[in-house]
Amino acid sequence: MLNSYILLILVVITNFISQILFENLSQQIKVEVWSLLNLYTVLSSLVTTFYFWCALISFCLSSILWIFAIRRIALSIAFSMMSLNYVLIIAYTFFFLNEYISINQLISCTLIIAGVLIISNNQILTKYFKSK
Repeated sequence: MLNSYILLILVVITNFISQILFENLSQQIKVEVWSLLNLYTVLSSLVTTFYFWCALISFCLSSILWIFAIRRIALSIAFSMMSLNYVLIIAYTFFFLNEYISINQLISCTLIIAGVLIISNNQILTKYFKSK
C-alpha cells in the first residue's frame, strides 16, 4: 500500500514539473491574434525547443504512472491527492516567481492538505482494521 502512495506522489511531482515547463513555454509564445496559420507557426517553433520535449516527456510519464497508480488505489482517493498540484503550484509561484499569495489561496492550500491527509489516512486505517 505504501508503494502505491509513493507511486501517486511521483504522479503529482511529474505532473507538477510538466505544468511548470508548459507555463514556461506559454511565455515564449508571442502571438497576439490566433488563427490556423499562427497555430502552425507556433507549434512548429515550439517542437524545436528543449522545454517542449521535457514537458511532453514529463506529462507522458505522469500519465503512465497515473494508470499504474489508479490500478492500486481507489480513483476517488487518487484523484483527491492530485489536488496537491494546486498547492505545489502556489508554493512554486511564491518562492520562484515572487507572486503574492492571497489569504484565500493560503486557506485553500491548508484545506487541500488537510483533506488529502484525512482521505489518505482513512484509506490506510480502513485497510489496517479490515486485516485484523
